[in-house]
Amino acid sequence: MWLILHPRSLSVSFKNCDIISSRTCQDIKGQFCDFIELQYQKKVLLTGPMLPELDKTIALENQWNHWLRGFEPGSVVFCALGSQINIETDQFQELCLGIELTGLPFLVAVKPPKEANRMVL
Repeated sequence: MWLILHPRSLSVSFKNCDIISSRTCQDIKGQFCDFIELQYQKKVLLTGPMLPELDKTIALENQWNHWLRGFEPGSVVFCALGSQINIETDQFQELCLGIELTGLPFLVAVKPPKEANRMVL
């Protein structure tokens, strides 16, 4: 279930609450949460996700290692929506076509839409 609030309602809620909680982490939205904490003088609790430390002893699969080495470092767009996001086929196609407009190589990691076992563009 999604709850969509008018910005004024959200601001009033932040002003009148004791604490603010957000399902994010410092690595992802840390600066924004720090701003909210300062703006509203409320403690902001971050509830995840927990990002694992990169284990550099595990080699990248050969097919991805070979593909990525064909590009300059920092030039590939990676889009991962997380396991709790369910998108429809048209949303998935719009996302991929939008990223394609950047002209950059990209990888998209999402769960297949409910109505599809796999996606082919």
